[in-house]
Amino acid sequence: NNIRLKQKNWKMILANQSPAEDLTAQRTLKRANQHSPATVPTKRRKQVVVKNISIKASDYVHSAFKANGFDIDTVRQNAEPLYHSPTKEMLAAYLPDVLDAIRKNDLERVKRLHKTGVLKGNGCNKFGESTLHLACRRGHT
Repeated sequence: NNIRLKQKNWKMILANQSPAEDLTAQRTLKRANQHSPATVPTKRRKQVVVKNISIKASDYVHSAFKANGFDIDTVRQNAEPLYHSPTKEMLAAYLPDVLDAIRKNDLERVKRLHKTGVLKGNGCNKFGESTLHLACRRGHT
């Protein structure tokens, strides 16, 4: 009972700590549990903390598909026919003025560029990323 009470108290403390204090408190709790004679092993979810990891985006995507039971080659074969290469007109409409207004979230300037015909809805870069993609990725929706 005493250990359970300590664990509950620690959990309450952990919820109100900064990340550094939280990590220290978790380590202290873990040490207290390991050295206590009354500690009984229980089923816990596996918790993994990873710091300073570098992984290529393609490797991450491959591992995500594999972890969810998909074969990456099958996914690629099904997806490739859906991709259409950007046309010259689409690439030409991907203008620096438009990109600057979107990046700065300058809605009035974007409206003005649209009204004058400078901003066209289908402008994109060579990867197919449109101005709408840019706005969404930056949270300007």
